[in-house]
Amino acid sequence: MARIQQRRSDSLQNGAIIGAVAGAGYGVAVLAMVASISDGGGPIPIGVVAGMAVFTGIGAAAGAGLDALIMRRQLIFQKPGGGNRTSISPLFLHGRRGVAVSVTF
Repeated sequence: MARIQQRRSDSLQNGAIIGAVAGAGYGVAVLAMVASISDGGGPIPIGVVAGMAVFTGIGAAAGAGLDALIMRRQLIFQKPGGGNRTSISPLFLHGRRGVAVSVTF
């Protein structure tokens, strides 16, 4: 056996972070839209802030869920030398001549 690999899932942390940033960005866009529609520029309604938090959470969950679907193969062990080898060399011993053949695998 020259190589041992194991299937592993991708880290969920980076997917959750990317999803949270995307969800927060969407929440900021909604917040900007609501602020432009409202009259007077008063305080931001608590519902909009809560909605932004919900969008951030949904984005984080979606990113982690997508990362859970990604599978990769991780190399656990690889035999040094890369596999089968054959060598042939001349043999000269005290009046004898021949060929030395070596096969390793």
